[in-house]
Amino acid sequence: MSAHDSDRVETQRRFEVGELTEMLRHDPDFADLRALLAGHGLLHSEVLLAGLIEGEDNGRYGVFVTRALQCFQFEIKSNGELVQWD
Repeated sequence: MSAHDSDRVETQRRFEVGELTEMLRHDPDFADLRALLAGHGLLHSEVLLAGLIEGEDNGRYGVFVTRALQCFQFEIKSNGELVQWD
């Protein structure tokens, strides 16, 4: 991969994390994720949502990153049950 391609990929990645984080902080559809963070003693205003995908089973999988660079991987079933928090 060329340096130009690498820069473009990094720019796209930063943009996507920025969009996800904005939705985490303000979008009503992300209220459950804000509650999840609060339940683990984390403030949504101090966390990045570094990735989020919805599976074929309608479950959600993602990664939070704190200011202290701690990463938390999570999985939520379609019924809202938290099944993984690492």
